[in-house]
Amino acid sequence: DFGGIYGWDIRGDPSLPVFSLKLHSEPAMCFDIDEYGGISGGADDKICVFQIDTGSDNITSKMEKQIQIPHNGIQDIKIRDDHKIFATAGWDHRVRIYNRKKLNPLAILKFHTESVYGLDFSAATAREALLASCSKDRRIALW
Repeated sequence: DFGGIYGWDIRGDPSLPVFSLKLHSEPAMCFDIDEYGGISGGADDKICVFQIDTGSDNITSKMEKQIQIPHNGIQDIKIRDDHKIFATAGWDHRVRIYNRKKLNPLAILKFHTESVYGLDFSAATAREALLASCSKDRRIALW
């Protein structure tokens, strides 16, 4: 409930996190990580971009940027394998697509009639990749 994430190094003491990073004012609900860092969503009205540096003996983390969104509640976030876009599953019944580097919104996908709980990209080239979303409305959409 502290609005952040913890990280552990499984090679060390599993009872002690190696970092904690407060990202949200409400509970963090989800995050995804790629080679450029991580993106998280929570029960608040923000998407947070963060960095984790594992290059030294000490693992460090820091928040890079917060994106204000027009609603509360991101249940899931997925970054596409080519690192060009990411998608969010919102409590407002919408799937939103963002540019990964510029962090600007690209599309709002409207199909579900209840909160969107999960999503994932298929493992394919960007041109062939599908996005699947699932919702409390008991429907799955392929985009």
